[in-house]
Amino acid sequence: MACVERALGWPVTVRGLLRGLIALRRDDARVVVLHGRMAGLLGRLMLRGACATVLVPRPGTWGTVPLVERAAARWANAVLLNGSDEAAAGVRRGLWVPPFVVGESAELRAAVLARAHAFGRPSSSAPVEDRERRR
Repeated sequence: MACVERALGWPVTVRGLLRGLIALRRDDARVVVLHGRMAGLLGRLMLRGACATVLVPRPGTWGTVPLVERAAARWANAVLLNGSDEAAAGVRRGLWVPPFVVGESAELRAAVLARAHAFGRPSSSAPVEDRERRR
């Protein structure tokens, strides 16, 4: 996954869960990309908005634990998803993190990551009119 970012000339560090979590708050990263449910949850809770954070859940797992995800959602700037059905499922479950359906597109993925700091941190829930508009 980091190949695209490296090809763009971005400095990329790849770490496993334990070493990554220990180093997260020390590093001077502009954007942290967290993969998977456990790394995504622990990383967001550990960083708590210290830098732009993007979640890349495994396909089919986004929003499967709504209470836990709602707690951590406020500390993510964006979530990268494979399909619009996953984005809709997250919104239905009350998870308000800007969803970006990028599928396998390296270009879309790079575009979201390059702008992640601009999305701001969402609240843990969207206003009702925003949820209605996104459906």
